[in-house]
Amino acid sequence: AIIVHSETSEFARAVPPDRIEMGKLWIGVSCEPMSEALKAQLAREGVVVEEVVDDSPAAKAGILKHDIVIKIGESYIKDVSKLIEAVDANGTKEVEVLLLRQGKEQTVRVVPS
Repeated sequence: AIIVHSETSEFARAVPPDRIEMGKLWIGVSCEPMSEALKAQLAREGVVVEEVVDDSPAAKAGILKHDIVIKIGESYIKDVSKLIEAVDANGTKEVEVLLLRQGKEQTVRVVPS
């Protein structure tokens, strides 16, 4: 899993430094790249949410474990680095996140911190 966080996150301090990708802002998810098989099965790209931190912006928005993040704002998410870039690019304003949950698209709104 790759942890997406800010430098001040309590969650991040409990994770070994070599497992962390740094962004300026935080939504509170741990994500993994989609497997090639899953990409082929769904015919799309994204990242799989492996963990959602309690009381995080992602949890408050309703993002769940196993959701697939497809798009944040206007940015399609092909890998974890694109997710980090998209979160940082939108700043602390509310942004729409397109998810795939149990095969169906769903949009939630997240306010990064």
